[in-house]
Amino acid sequence: MCLHICISRTEEFLASPRLLASQLPWKQKEDSIMARPLHASSKLVLQTFEPLSATCLACGNAAHIAYHTQRTVTTLTGRHHLHLAVRRCNSPECPRYHRPYRPEAEGTWALPHGEYGLDVIALIGVLRYQRHQSLTEIHHHLHERGLSIGERTVLNLLARYEELVTIHMTDRERLQSLVQKQGSLILALDRLRPDIGKEVQETLAVPIRGVI
Repeated sequence: MCLHICISRTEEFLASPRLLASQLPWKQKEDSIMARPLHASSKLVLQTFEPLSATCLACGNAAHIAYHTQRTVTTLTGRHHLHLAVRRCNSPECPRYHRPYRPEAEGTWALPHGEYGLDVIALIGVLRYQRHQSLTEIHHHLHERGLSIGERTVLNLLARYEELVTIHMTDRERLQSLVQKQGSLILALDRLRPDIGKEVQETLAVPIRGVI
């Protein structure tokens, strides 16, 4: 759901004025293949989150804050420092005994252990499968946005996008419900230019209303 919201907002972001890499206040060094996130704005924005419930979701007993953890996420709007409170259930009989209960809001920012936000993943997916840009073109587009990122990282994030879409599209019960509402299917043929060479890959798609 969060990824789909990011996709819907990406078109507006693409239409906004761009920040060219040449306009940055310092000279950027050529990023390595697995470069660490670096945004045009080096200022970290602090975001603090706690779990929505103060009780264990399994047994209902009190879940006290056990520790705090931190992570940095780079989004299209800048770098954000997430300060997260983690709760644990202290009831030995509970099936979730001593298992971490992290803030729900954390999942709206990035994937587990991810350093880039879901909006970056969504933008890469839109540029690849809606704008039909090559990996090099996507990498250049992100640099124009002021986001310093390696081509290998772009490829990895594209793979994460494809995995998220696959998980969403293999929800058969949901798809059957949408197909029944739509009543019919229309086949669509799309052409996608690979990253290397001039060959064109043709993809047969079955568009369903309400599915991105």
